[in-house]
Amino acid sequence: MKRYALDQKMKRMFTAAFLVVLLLAAGLFAGISGSMYRKQAFQFCVSQVELNLNILDSRLQQIQTKQRVLAADSVIRNAVEYQVENETVDYSIELYHQRDVADKLYMLSENPEIENAYIVSADGRCLYSYRASVRKDYNLMQEEWLKDIVDSIYLNTSYVSGMHDKRYLLTDQKNECISMVMPITRENQYAFSAAAYLVCDIDPMAVLQSSRSADGGVSLALAASGRLLYAKESRHLAEEEEEQILARIDEEKSSFQLGGDPWGTDRLVVVMKSRFFGWNLVGIRSLDEIHSINRKLSCILAGILLLSVLLVALISRIVSKSILTPMNRLVDCCNQVAVGNYEVEFPEGKSEEIHVLSQTVQTMIHNVFRLSEKVVEEEKKLSEEQLRALQHQINPHFLNNVLQLIKGMAVEGKTEEISRLSTLLGKILAYSVYQPYEDVELKEELEYVKNYMEIQNLRYGGRIFYAIDCEPGLENVRISKLLIQPLVENAIEHGIKGKGRGMISISVERERDSICILVNDNGIGIPEPELADMKRKLEAETVYLQEKSIGVLNVNARLKRKYGGRYGIEVISREGAGTTVIIRLPENGEGKDNENITGR
Repeated sequence: MKRYALDQKMKRMFTAAFLVVLLLAAGLFAGISGSMYRKQAFQFCVSQVELNLNILDSRLQQIQTKQRVLAADSVIRNAVEYQVENETVDYSIELYHQRDVADKLYMLSENPEIENAYIVSADGRCLYSYRASVRKDYNLMQEEWLKDIVDSIYLNTSYVSGMHDKRYLLTDQKNECISMVMPITRENQYAFSAAAYLVCDIDPMAVLQSSRSADGGVSLALAASGRLLYAKESRHLAEEEEEQILARIDEEKSSFQLGGDPWGTDRLVVVMKSRFFGWNLVGIRSLDEIHSINRKLSCILAGILLLSVLLVALISRIVSKSILTPMNRLVDCCNQVAVGNYEVEFPEGKSEEIHVLSQTVQTMIHNVFRLSEKVVEEEKKLSEEQLRALQHQINPHFLNNVLQLIKGMAVEGKTEEISRLSTLLGKILAYSVYQPYEDVELKEELEYVKNYMEIQNLRYGGRIFYAIDCEPGLENVRISKLLIQPLVENAIEHGIKGKGRGMISISVERERDSICILVNDNGIGIPEPELADMKRKLEAETVYLQEKSIGVLNVNARLKRKYGGRYGIEVISREGAGTTVIIRLPENGEGKDNENITGR
């Protein structure tokens, strides 16, 4: 059958000239629009950064004024002098002082960014506190940030620290803050000498207000301690982008742009420095809207191009007819496939291109149909494996045994054992429930297994000995969750439990291009017939439906599915002499120094 090429029938020159004009017009319009928007985006970002910097400076100056008023207040000075000058405190007088000082410090409640405040003596004792409580007998002069400020104080004004944690508090220790320190001097004293210090812990992020708009608005962050501290509701950047911004700030750049991909995501960055406190406030605005405009223009252009094609088709009706007729037949066949008729036969066309396309589509449909059947089967297997893994995360029988153990300890009044067991159980539940299908570092999995064996050891009255050892450089290798614990559970339930006491050792070592995790017990071992049956199922990647087989076989199936046939589980056992289970994984990189974990 004689065939011809479609391009022989097209009006090439006419279509090309028409499209070139459209592309030039669209490109010119997009360039002008993008330039105008970039200028407006820069001005808006500058105004937002300047506004928030002024607000931040104003709030801190307001706090400074309040600190100065409180430090000069006679009630606070008298209370401080009484605490400093008297070794023995009259609690009736001190109660009066505490009430008066609390009334004075209440004026700080007008500033929500003040998280808590406290008065510290020159020797580091906390005399009075507002909102949060300082740890009992904690010497605040141990904090380097406070000691550095105290050593540099020579005027009766406020001094501002850098970002620091709050480990000196009873609660809320992890969140970071800045602190403003004001010296409190004695009355009628001519030489400057601080009897105590009024310290206010401040969350500067609570002052900043990130703008919000359809394209994300302006995100704000403080550049402090070599990193960016983001305001509330601000979008966080990737670590690489943060490093670029900090490097530009070190170069004293006031504005710059990150990225530059015309179709990707780039950001406009504006940096301003506080005149009073020396901080750098960073404003970050995404330029996604420009890219959105470009995409919309491209869609409009594509629409115009389509209309142009239709116009050319109308002018060249004969050519159009010769093209559209076989194409319509091809579309009809595809529509039949879309409704589920995979047995449709694509007709041959006179056009070479249509013929090749028909054959290609038909071949592709048959391949997709076969592939979809295979995918359905694979998904079914994967779902069963994930279900078993999820079932194993929180074994109701195990959880019930632990709760019964806690109940028994409570009856006996073993509060320390209850606290330890509850802590271990909480760690196990948090680890197993949170994101169960994500990879974790090997040291995290080993720590989880250690906690699990600690609980089992408490259950069995200290009759289970264990040791965990990891070759240096392997503790940061990432593996799937819950690979080792099922094997340890099998060793306890089917190996050691029958003996009354026993030893379980877990070791991680490198073997050529693989990583081997060995779980060894000195239990009762596996009878030869059962061992042969298990090895056969391991080779066949079988997953048992029985509860006791969730362990070895399911872990083996997960490993082979994820890493391939070279990897998986190997079982070595002899009846009466114990069992060794070897998990073989691919090596994926070097790690840091390792710390061995041993215990009973």
